[in-house]
Amino acid sequence: MSLSTYTHPDLHDWVRWNQFYTYLLLKPDASVEQIAQKFDAILDKHLDTENAQATFPLLQPLPSIHLHSNLFRELSVNSTSFTSIFSVAWLFILLIAASNFVNLTTAQATARAKEVGVRKTVGASRFALVKQFMSETMLICLLLILAVILTSISLPALNEF
Repeated sequence: MSLSTYTHPDLHDWVRWNQFYTYLLLKPDASVEQIAQKFDAILDKHLDTENAQATFPLLQPLPSIHLHSNLFRELSVNSTSFTSIFSVAWLFILLIAASNFVNLTTAQATARAKEVGVRKTVGASRFALVKQFMSETMLICLLLILAVILTSISLPALNEF
């Protein structure tokens, strides 16, 4: 919503109408302390003495807002507990998938016994059979590893926070 078309009786009151989040893109060599001091000077200029002493600018890096911020009037409570819960759930699902893979491979062994028998009858060597089964297993494992990597890339890395 455009503030030029928004009308509210307290819109220009610096004390009662401070409900906006402001995001800044700083230059890499910018000093956060100097910028906070400039904001403090602006607040001192526009607020009375009592409110100016009680109000102070708070600057924090954008990546830290999501998991490590719990400030007044934030949209929701942020914590790393949900990330931990989802990580445990992800690990549990991965273990279930691995055990399911082992169970399916074992169940297919009886059906594949006929295939092995036919291939031996046609003249396949033991090495060719081992090579086929190992390459199939390695392909499935590589696809699983690729899926895990793509999933971890799409989730925010906890190390950055």
